[in-house]
Amino acid sequence: MKIGDVVKLLATVVALVYLFTMVDLTVVWRSLWTSNPLAYLFAVAMVFLSIAIKSYKWKILLGEGDLGFLSKSYFVAMLYGVFTPSKLGDFIRGFHVNKKYKTGMTRGIISVMFDRLLDLLCVFVFTAVSLFVIVGAGFGNSLMIVAVLAMIGGIVLGYVYLDKFISPFIGMFSKILGKGRLNLTKEDLRKEMLKTGYKKKNVFFISFGIWLTNVAGWWVFALMLGLNINFVHFFAATNIGTVVGLLPITVGGFGAREATIVYLLSLYGVAPELGFAFSIMSTLIGIVLPGLVGAYLNLKSDEFTV
Repeated sequence: MKIGDVVKLLATVVALVYLFTMVDLTVVWRSLWTSNPLAYLFAVAMVFLSIAIKSYKWKILLGEGDLGFLSKSYFVAMLYGVFTPSKLGDFIRGFHVNKKYKTGMTRGIISVMFDRLLDLLCVFVFTAVSLFVIVGAGFGNSLMIVAVLAMIGGIVLGYVYLDKFISPFIGMFSKILGKGRLNLTKEDLRKEMLKTGYKKKNVFFISFGIWLTNVAGWWVFALMLGLNINFVHFFAATNIGTVVGLLPITVGGFGAREATIVYLLSLYGVAPELGFAFSIMSTLIGIVLPGLVGAYLNLKSDEFTV
């Protein structure tokens, strides 16, 4: 096991220990057991609908494809993204569409790559807004304000100078894709990605709509679990928790995301037990469940073998 993996494992353990010392697990279990069953059904339906809409956005970027197949590919990709150490989920989608529609690996991978960049853009924009909310509530300082302004400036410059913004990603992907049977140059990736990005700018608005709708859905789920919090504060806590979960500091982001959400929700008066109940169920329903569905689809059909 590599040193980095050991550090992530230890960080995950520390985050989980922190959570378990903050909450009374008996209260957590009681709140989950006594919650309205419709809350869980709502959350599951919301996750499936969200993946369908994300697949529609991917279809726009790809320029073709059956929505049912692309949605299934999304589920299988989540399997690889959550349950494998190599995090190959996004690349898997590129393999799927090339195998199904003969798009060519360059085109398939670029569509997925741009899809992920759009998601990152949404995360950065909403995190900047969330940090402002935290500061406005009195839980921040001048350094945080500077960080927020720097983030917003970076987002604007990244959109205006898309070519330069994607250069680091192009370099990373070209190294990975240039190995083995895939021989793609940086110039190939640059041309394809810029063509996809500039011709499909409407997907920017779709991405933001998906993200806002998704947060709103989880807020309704939180209310059904008994969390007494307004949308703005919930928005701030969950967005920042999502970003922390994306950082490579724990195994799959588990523990870090949950601990951050529990802590931030507690600033707004939400009991740690309720915050923990929400964070753990949103992880299980929003991340683990789609991965299990992906495992079923992967075993059921050879369309998703790599």
